[in-house]
Amino acid sequence: MEKIGYVIGEKDGKVILDVRKTGSCGDKCKTCQSHCEVPSVRVEIDNKLMAKRGDFVEVGVNSKNLIKSSFVIYTIPLVILIISLSLSINYFESRGYANFELYGLIVGFSTLALTYVAIRKITDKLNKDKPSIVEMKKIL
Repeated sequence: MEKIGYVIGEKDGKVILDVRKTGSCGDKCKTCQSHCEVPSVRVEIDNKLMAKRGDFVEVGVNSKNLIKSSFVIYTIPLVILIISLSLSINYFESRGYANFELYGLIVGFSTLALTYVAIRKITDKLNKDKPSIVEMKKIL
């Protein structure tokens, strides 16, 4: 998925791009008749190609980093949810609680929320100097 970005600034070896989002209708505004305005998004990425202010650049997704991020964001919390749900249901059932499923569900979703908070904190610390998912492909 490649997009065209416009360099609007430079800062600390990075560039700030103005990238136009694609509309949900497929970005065929001439045939759409709804005259919707699609806002642009500001993105800050590494300036590996030495782009200057005013350049148009093609940006794309780094597939390797996207797969890693998707695994961390989706798979790890799902596994932790299943484990915490099953362990807590077994725990509350063995203790004789009448609503052991409800208590297990509460514990499971609480653990899920804590997992997302922990992932956010850990990835913020680890990814300070790591490459981002979005990278510049070429200067147009």
